[in-house]
Amino acid sequence: MSILGSKFYIFLILYLVIINLSFAAPNNDSSKNHSKLKTHPQPLKQDTSKNYLNQFKNNFSFKQHKPKTAIILSAILPGLGQVYNKNYWKVPIVVGVVAIPVSLFFYNNNIYNQLNFAIKARQNLPSDSTAYFNISPDLNNIKNSDYLLALNRDAFRENRTLSLFWIFITWGLNVAEAAVAGHLKSFSVSKDLSLDIAPQISPTHFGAKLVLHIGK
Repeated sequence: MSILGSKFYIFLILYLVIINLSFAAPNNDSSKNHSKLKTHPQPLKQDTSKNYLNQFKNNFSFKQHKPKTAIILSAILPGLGQVYNKNYWKVPIVVGVVAIPVSLFFYNNNIYNQLNFAIKARQNLPSDSTAYFNISPDLNNIKNSDYLLALNRDAFRENRTLSLFWIFITWGLNVAEAAVAGHLKSFSVSKDLSLDIAPQISPTHFGAKLVLHIGK
């Protein structure tokens, strides 16, 4: 073999080696990257659904019990605040207490108007007797007496005013009860608290005492 031929073979061998190295390099890089993916996995994204739910509850707190709402509802209509507080057994009591002065107000106002009409009808006699014959039959015993008509009219007017006063009192008590019950809704009472009545005996006297237990 000549020197030129040997050089050609050496050059060919070097060329093949370089080509093999150039093709092997990317494979090594990919394997390294693949190993990195296996040894260092990407962290999973956290589930933020719970965070969104908590934020929603914080932003929309209308589901929480608010004593102010109970006060407003009771001021609008007696019994509504008790319904909001879920004290349903109190509703008929509250409505009944408020209904008594309300019914008395309308009763006294009706009788007052009848008496006032009778007085005006008698004042128009004898020129106009039409109104006189339209006087309520309930006033037949006193319709011929101006004094009795005026006396009863003033009495029923006073009763009407008194009924209106009691309407405001009972209505206000209804609002106050709803407010207190609404605030007590958020007041936690421990089950470990108890109040007992125990006998008390001493050399000087015998009686009873209240005992407050805290804890088990």
